[in-house]
Amino acid sequence: MEAVIKSYSLTAESKRHAFYNIGLYRTEGAYLVRKESGAGGKVADVRDWKFPDLGEAEKFLERKVREKTNPLRKSERKYR
Repeated sequence: MEAVIKSYSLTAESKRHAFYNIGLYRTEGAYLVRKESGAGGKVADVRDWKFPDLGEAEKFLERKVREKTNPLRKSERKYR
């Protein structure tokens, strides 16, 4: 069973209404960062990363959110 520790739901100002959802979950014996992204309400990509340590998982999660919300990122898609 997964317990949510922290999650973010980001959206972009784009014609296709892009979204990026990412969360940190406690699972049996590990921590899981799961990302779902897509557009138009349809999930196009799901990725999971497992970590044995909560600190490592949290650092990874926060780095991904910083990258997506960075106003200076090279991509035209800016998430909030």
